[in-house]
Amino acid sequence: MPAVAYVLQRYPVLSQTFVHAELVALRRRGVDVSVVTHEVGDPAVRFGDGPDGVPLAPAHVGLHGAAAALRRFDHVHGHFADFGVRVLAPLAEAAGRPFSFTAHAYDLFRRDAAVTVDEWRCLSSRLRRVVTISRFHQEFLVRRGVPAAKVAVIPNAAALARLFAVAPAAPTSLRRVLAVGRPVAKKGFGVLVQAWALARTMVP
Repeated sequence: MPAVAYVLQRYPVLSQTFVHAELVALRRRGVDVSVVTHEVGDPAVRFGDGPDGVPLAPAHVGLHGAAAALRRFDHVHGHFADFGVRVLAPLAEAAGRPFSFTAHAYDLFRRDAAVTVDEWRCLSSRLRRVVTISRFHQEFLVRRGVPAAKVAVIPNAAALARLFAVAPAAPTSLRRVLAVGRPVAKKGFGVLVQAWALARTMVP
C-alpha cells in the first residue's frame, strides 16, 4: 500500500472536519496516510483520528528541506487550490513525487486567493488529480486550463445510515428544514431561504 502524505498549512483546525473524515476513511481502507503540517494546529482540537499533524522540523524549513522530508512518501495530497498550486506543486517537484489536491470554493472564486490562468497552465506534470465537488467546479477548472482528464468530481456526501437509526418515511408535506453552517454569504443561506419559499408554493 503506498504511503501518502497529507500536506496542510495547519492541522487540526476545527473548520476542517472534512480532512478528518477523509483521513478516517483512508485509514479504514488500509492506506498508510500521515499528516504533515507547516504550523502547529489548534491545541484545543483533537479529532481522535490518529496523528494530528507533525510540523516540519526546523531543519526542514525551506523548499529543499521540506521536499527531503516528503521523499519517504509515494504521493502527496493537499487541500485548497492556492495552496496546491503555489506550495504543494513546487514541493512535489523538488521531492520528485506525484501530487494531487482538492479545490473548494474561496480558493477558486475569491479574487485575492484565486489561481491565475497562467499558474494553472504551468502546473507540473507530476500533478495526478485536482479533486473538486461538482461539475460546475470541474468546468471552471477546465476553462482555466486544467486538463479535463485530471479533474475528478467527488461530491460532498453524508453517511445517512449513521444519521438515522430508522430511515425516515418520505414526507407527505413540507415541514421544517434545518441547515447547518457558518452564517457567511458564500454558504448560500439567502438562496436557501428563497428556494424554500418557492418550494412551499409548489408542494402542499
